[in-house]
Amino acid sequence: GDKVSSVMDFMVKNRYSYAPVMENTKLLGVFSQDTLFSHIANTSEYIFDDNTLIKEFGSLIELDKHTCETFKFAPKTATVFDIDFMFKDGIMGEKRLEVLFITEHGRSDEQILGLTTIWDVAAYKSKANI
Repeated sequence: GDKVSSVMDFMVKNRYSYAPVMENTKLLGVFSQDTLFSHIANTSEYIFDDNTLIKEFGSLIELDKHTCETFKFAPKTATVFDIDFMFKDGIMGEKRLEVLFITEHGRSDEQILGLTTIWDVAAYKSKANI
């Protein structure tokens, strides 16, 4: 399994806020700052060593277990306008839509082809003058 320290280093170096947690081609969940915060709040454990594994966060990485974040799926045919609308419409109660996973038909049981965030959409719109 992946070590928390390695994933966090990768996230920081690449300025990523979210890391998909995969098993082969299946999406198990997402590791994020919210995952860490929830873990600390639930366990009062603040110390992670170099051997701490992502899987030790258990259900906290599951897509529906994030306290402030939500995740959705979009088909590979979705346009930037479709995706922009999904993010604008993406506040669900107390949770914000943070990541759209792209799959063949927009279903959660399909292989992940890619992902996008609101920041990706904003950067695209800025470059394209949309």
